[in-house]
Amino acid sequence: MLIDDLDIHRHSDWTVFARRLEDSVNCGRARRIKNLRQIYAPSEEWYVDTVSGEIYVYLSPDDRVLPEWRRVDIFEPTPMREWDYKSINGNGLSAIPTGLIDKARTQALSQVLHLMVRKKLIEIVDVRKPQSRGSIQAWVSTYRDSMTNVLYEFVEQPEGNYSSWTVIYRE
Repeated sequence: MLIDDLDIHRHSDWTVFARRLEDSVNCGRARRIKNLRQIYAPSEEWYVDTVSGEIYVYLSPDDRVLPEWRRVDIFEPTPMREWDYKSINGNGLSAIPTGLIDKARTQALSQVLHLMVRKKLIEIVDVRKPQSRGSIQAWVSTYRDSMTNVLYEFVEQPEGNYSSWTVIYRE
């Protein structure tokens, strides 16, 4: 493994990690490569361990993001991004990544949307109603972001593995 036995929990951990990574690159043990896709953010960096051939993604910290370092299986589907109420509250609904959402995030998104409606940060345009999407029964709701007037559709599939969050209208 390129950087052994180091968990990044504090700023001092990150400082040690950054120095070890730089030393690995300088001695040829690691080489920075072109990003193969985006996992965390546009600023992430990708490295290959020149001995094992393993590929790693590195996201350096800033005031809103914790550092991230993990081995990447390039054949694995891109993981869904994390989000929280704080980032949504400051950036509107655009802070929520569009696309498929797993069951746990479906419940969390439902709760966040309910809270945002109560705080009048967003409005419900079309109340939750049942629809059939193929062979799966789904609940479809439409929301308007009060900051941008962009409309989003939340399709909850209680019996399916995934729900979806998509933009349906943008001025």
